[in-house]
Amino acid sequence: MCIRIHSWLLAVLCLLAVPAYGIEVEQLFAPIRVEPQARTWRETVAQNHAWSERVLLAPFRERAKNQSWAGQAVLFAEHAVDFLVPRPDDELPPALLRMGCRVVADGCRDPLILFLVTRFKIKAEGELGNHKEFYAEALAAAEKLDGPKGLAWFIARRLAGRRLFDPVQGDPATSHAYALAQTVSSDGTYVEADDGLILTHLGYLDPNFPWAVDKDLEIFAGASFPEWVHATIEGWLLTKEAESYEHGTPRHTDLFIEARRSLEQAWRLRPDRPEAATGLIAVARHEAFFPNEEIRTWFDRAVAAQFDYPAAYIAMFNACNAGVGGSQALMLAFGDACRATDRYDTRVPQYCQLATMKVSELWSDAKAFLSRPDNRERVIEVNRRKVAEPTRAQARMRNIEAFAVSAFIVGDLDLAAELRRQIPGPLHEFARDMLTDARISFVEFDEKIAALSRPAATALADAARKEDLGKSSAARAVLVGAHAASTGIEKERIGWRIGAFDFQEKLAAGTWFRLPSNLDDVAWKGAPWSNPQRRQLPARSSRIARTLSGLPAGNGGGGAWRIRGRSERIECGYFSCFLWPTTLRRGATAAAAKRTVWRGDPGAA
Repeated sequence: MCIRIHSWLLAVLCLLAVPAYGIEVEQLFAPIRVEPQARTWRETVAQNHAWSERVLLAPFRERAKNQSWAGQAVLFAEHAVDFLVPRPDDELPPALLRMGCRVVADGCRDPLILFLVTRFKIKAEGELGNHKEFYAEALAAAEKLDGPKGLAWFIARRLAGRRLFDPVQGDPATSHAYALAQTVSSDGTYVEADDGLILTHLGYLDPNFPWAVDKDLEIFAGASFPEWVHATIEGWLLTKEAESYEHGTPRHTDLFIEARRSLEQAWRLRPDRPEAATGLIAVARHEAFFPNEEIRTWFDRAVAAQFDYPAAYIAMFNACNAGVGGSQALMLAFGDACRATDRYDTRVPQYCQLATMKVSELWSDAKAFLSRPDNRERVIEVNRRKVAEPTRAQARMRNIEAFAVSAFIVGDLDLAAELRRQIPGPLHEFARDMLTDARISFVEFDEKIAALSRPAATALADAARKEDLGKSSAARAVLVGAHAASTGIEKERIGWRIGAFDFQEKLAAGTWFRLPSNLDDVAWKGAPWSNPQRRQLPARSSRIARTLSGLPAGNGGGGAWRIRGRSERIECGYFSCFLWPTTLRRGATAAAAKRTVWRGDPGAA
C-alpha cells in the first residue's frame, strides 16, 4: 500500500510541477549520443531483404514463371517485402500499392501477393470488412507450398492478431498460428545467418498477437536459434507475464528476476544488438521510477546498438510518462532530445511530436497547450524537416499530408491551408486518425481550411441558406458556379456538397455511381424508393455505410464505393483490386451479407 500511495503522490506532484518550464531540458534528459557505428533501419531492411530473397522471393519467382502477370508481380513483391520491417515511412508508397492491386485484378492469386496487398491495403485504408477471407485464401495456398513455412506463419499470425486483443485460449486461428510457429522454428525458415531477424518479425509484424507465455516458451525452447535469441525471447515473455500480476506480489517479483537474468545473459552474448537492452528498460522501470540511472544506461546501450530502434524509444518514453512517475516536463525533454539528434533520415525526431501530443492529452484545454509558441515550434519544425529530408522523398506527399494535419492541430491554419492545397483528393486514413487522436473531425479540418477562402465560404453559406428554405435547385446552382471558379481544397469541398445534392437523383436512376468522399458529412434525409411506402433511410450516412457494406465510418475507400438503388434492395460495391460487390436487403446487417460475383465492371459506369 505504501508503494501505491507513493506512486500516486509522486505522479500528482509531477503533474503539478510541469507548468514551471524554467528548467532547462538538458538537465532533465541528457542528449542522446549518436554512435557512428550504430545500426539503423537500413541494416534491418537489408537483413530482411536477404531473408525474404531466400524464403519468399526465390520460390515466388519459380511459381510465377510463364504467368501473364509475372513481371509486375515480381517487381511489386521485391519492393513490398522491404516494408515488412520498421522504417521511417513504413506505409507502402501509393503507386506500389496500386501496382499490387492491378496484379491481383489481372488474375494473380499467389499467396505472397494476396498477403502483401491485403496487409498494405489495411495499413493504407483501415480495416477491410472481408480481409479475413483474403488472408484465409492466402493461408490455405501458402500451406500447400513446398519448403519453409515462413509465409504461412506470417499470414496465420495476422489472422490471429487481428482478432480481439485477448481471445480465449483454444481459438482456432490462434492455435493454428502456434502450430505453425513450432514448424518454422526448425524447418529452415530462420537460420543462423539471419542473425536474430525473428526478433524483428515477432516484435513488428503483429504486435496484437495473443501471447500465451507458457506455450510460447515451450514452442521456442526447441527452436534452432542462437543462445542469445532464445534468452531474449524468454526475457520478453517473462516480462509480459510479470506485468499481468499485481505490483509487489511474490509472483510479480520472481518473474521480473527471471526476466532480468535472461535478458542480461542475452545482452552479454550480443551487446551489439538492441533487443535485450530494450527489454531491460522495462524491467528496470518496474523496479524504480525514472530519472533512474539504470533505465538510462539500458536505453543508451540499446541506441548504441541500433540508433533508431523503435521499441527502445517507446520504452524510454513510457519511463518518462507522467502517469508512471515521470512528468510532463520530462516527457517534453525526452522529445526535445530526440529532435536535437537532427537525424531526420530516421524516425527519431518524430518522437518529439509524439511527446508533445501525449502531454497535450493531460491538459484540460489541449488546444491552448498545443498553440503555445514553444509547442507549435516543436511540431512544425519536426514536420518541416521531415518533408525536406531527401532520403524520405519517396514518402514526401504522405509527409506533406501529415504536416498539414499537424499544422492545423497546433493552430497554424494558414500553413495548414497552404499544405492542404498540395494534397490531391480526400485525406487518407492515417491523417484522419491523427485528427481523431487530437479530438478533431476531418470535416472540421476541411471546412475550416476551406473557410479561409472567402468566395468558397460565401458560396457554401449561401447554398446552405437556400437549402434550408427548400430551394434545392437554386442552392445547387450557387455551388456549381462556385465550383467552376474554385481550385484545390475549396473546389473539392464544394464538389462534395454538389455530390450530396445529386445523391438522391442518381439513386433514383438505378445506375451505378460513386458515393461522395465525405460520406460521414452527407445527411441522407430519405431515398426515392420505387415502392409506395417510401421508407426513410437512417439520418446519418455513417450508419448507412455500416449497415449496407460494413465499410468503416469515414469511407476509408476514399470515394471508391459505388451504389445503386432498387425497389427492394440497395447494392453497394467496392471496386478496388479484388473486392467484389456486396448485396444487402434493406435493414440487413453487414454480418448477414452474401458476396455476389458481378460480371463486368460497374465501377466503370
